[in-house]
Amino acid sequence: MVVALPMVAYEALWDVFIAKASGVRAPSVLIFDTCYHQYSDNFQFPSISFYLLGGPILTLESHGFLIPVDGVETVCFAFAPSAVGLSIIRNVQQAGIQISIDEARGYVGVIAGVTIRMTRFSTLPLKIQLPTLLFCGSPAYDALLLNDCRCHAGKCGYEVNYADGSYTKGTLMLETFTFGQMRIQNMAMGCGHNNQGSFNVIAGMLGLGGGRMSFVNQIPETGGAFSYCLPSYSILSPGWLRFGCGLGGAFPLGAAWALLVYNPEPQIFTMSGFQVLVLRVLAYPYLKTFFG
Repeated sequence: MVVALPMVAYEALWDVFIAKASGVRAPSVLIFDTCYHQYSDNFQFPSISFYLLGGPILTLESHGFLIPVDGVETVCFAFAPSAVGLSIIRNVQQAGIQISIDEARGYVGVIAGVTIRMTRFSTLPLKIQLPTLLFCGSPAYDALLLNDCRCHAGKCGYEVNYADGSYTKGTLMLETFTFGQMRIQNMAMGCGHNNQGSFNVIAGMLGLGGGRMSFVNQIPETGGAFSYCLPSYSILSPGWLRFGCGLGGAFPLGAAWALLVYNPEPQIFTMSGFQVLVLRVLAYPYLKTFFG
């Protein structure tokens, strides 16, 4: 479940929260600017409720919006600005998987998405060689069975639109990916030339969803399987992303793999406001709350 909360709404929520919360303030930690000593005598926090158009109300108690840091002594208000101008909410917004591609050489990072059906970059890495364009009618094009490809001057273009108004348009290309000693050639991916919304500030997306253009489905050795582990902010350590199900002792005996189900019509709700204790604050008309 993901809540898109623009900075103007975050600031309004923060002002109300500070007025209603009580406790001994602690120093900021990483991206969290509002922290408290958990075991201070007057440590109390109000509940926060989100109002959605149509009547639904989502209420979070303190464990839903406070995240422990520095062991268990300090907790922080887990609404914090992110790089895309939204806010991270501990038990309401899922953490994203950020993957660095050859970080030591100055290459870019991407965000992985299990609902994203095509890998694409909004900006190419500085040191990357010019990719091979995917031309309509080429063997690689025929192998992908791209019936919805938009051909311009022989080049295969793409367009992806999302319910929040974000979109990316560009050209398909072929690239070589290297994992250790394994090189995978002619991986089809997109190079975005016209990006709006969240795609305008994200360097790239690693598509782990369904379809022939999915990153994982273009690697036959994986069997279409992948797994990942998201670390906690309080641990300050990286997680992992693995491709394939034949990974020896990496998984316990009897581990099962879940199928990804593609929903062409995700539920979208508009947030009309939020409330801290008895003080209700109206939201802005463009706030969108995404459930998926």
